[in-house]
Amino acid sequence: MVTSGYTDTRLLINGEWCDAASGKTLDVINPATGKAIGKVAHAGIPDLDRALAAAQRGFEAWRKIPAN
Repeated sequence: MVTSGYTDTRLLINGEWCDAASGKTLDVINPATGKAIGKVAHAGIPDLDRALAAAQRGFEAWRKIPAN
């Protein structure tokens, strides 16, 4: 039986938790036992594109703020 101690196994993109666009998940494997202990969202290219676009928007806003 797979039990997860994770509070949220989705992707955090642009400050929001979301499932992978594909709906796919990956098993989280305990390296000591080799057994699956949970599942997490499997990010694909559409998810990466969304995350990179959000990061770029954040960068554009933050770069205008002076360091002092």
